[in-house]
Amino acid sequence: MKSFFYFGMFAWLKRVTPWAYVLAYIITVMIFAWIYALIPEDFYHPYAKYEKEMSQEAVLLRDRLTNVFRESAKKDPTISKLVVIDPDEIVVTALKLDGNDLVVNLRFAVINTDKRNHWEMIQTIPLRIDAKSFLRMPASGVVLMFAGYEKKDWKLFPKGFPVQNNDAEFLKAGLPRSLYVITLTKEDARKIQSFLMPNGGSPQEIPATFGRMIYLSITTITTLGYGDIVPLTDRSQFFTGIEATVGVILLGLLISSMVANRERVQ
Repeated sequence: MKSFFYFGMFAWLKRVTPWAYVLAYIITVMIFAWIYALIPEDFYHPYAKYEKEMSQEAVLLRDRLTNVFRESAKKDPTISKLVVIDPDEIVVTALKLDGNDLVVNLRFAVINTDKRNHWEMIQTIPLRIDAKSFLRMPASGVVLMFAGYEKKDWKLFPKGFPVQNNDAEFLKAGLPRSLYVITLTKEDARKIQSFLMPNGGSPQEIPATFGRMIYLSITTITTLGYGDIVPLTDRSQFFTGIEATVGVILLGLLISSMVANRERVQ
């Protein structure tokens, strides 16, 4: 009786049209993609920093940081008594993720205002933002970011630049505080954090999370498993394991249904 029940159920499954299994396959992909999108922090993305979305986020963040640096420099453009930076010439040219830190390449114009020894030159320096310590929350609710310049890369004058005696003060001077201590809004700080997180394999705060999870769902249900998105927790491993199992069963039923359908046609 028991064997008859199983045989009857299998025969019924074979009579289901192949298109029904295709539809079930697609629905399963979408359901699990939705589940994964609800728990994005349970997955590790070792290659997220190379995604197109990260390049787009970098452009937006460079523009925003350029404005922040300019506003900060307007409050204190002084390097020494006669030497200043031009706030309007400040540009963030590149953002580079280095471990857990963010390195900001900052280009600006340095101007000697002494009429007898007037000169102007363009400098580019890297500012490093420590992801663990750059946030400060004063009572005003403003977020401060502290970024110290990389001294080993900082050359005040290019080689062969004509330095006059009255530039001695400039040679001893450091950068204006406004270039390495800047004020951010909470939203700016959140954007920086969401840009830093993908470097650590957690890109859930940048766009295309659901699209990424659809891709994960497809590679899971087909048991392809590229390994570019890895389930870390028991919860995520349970769901991916269930989906992979369902995918194998649905694929087997689809093939069986196609064979049975072909036999009926003949």
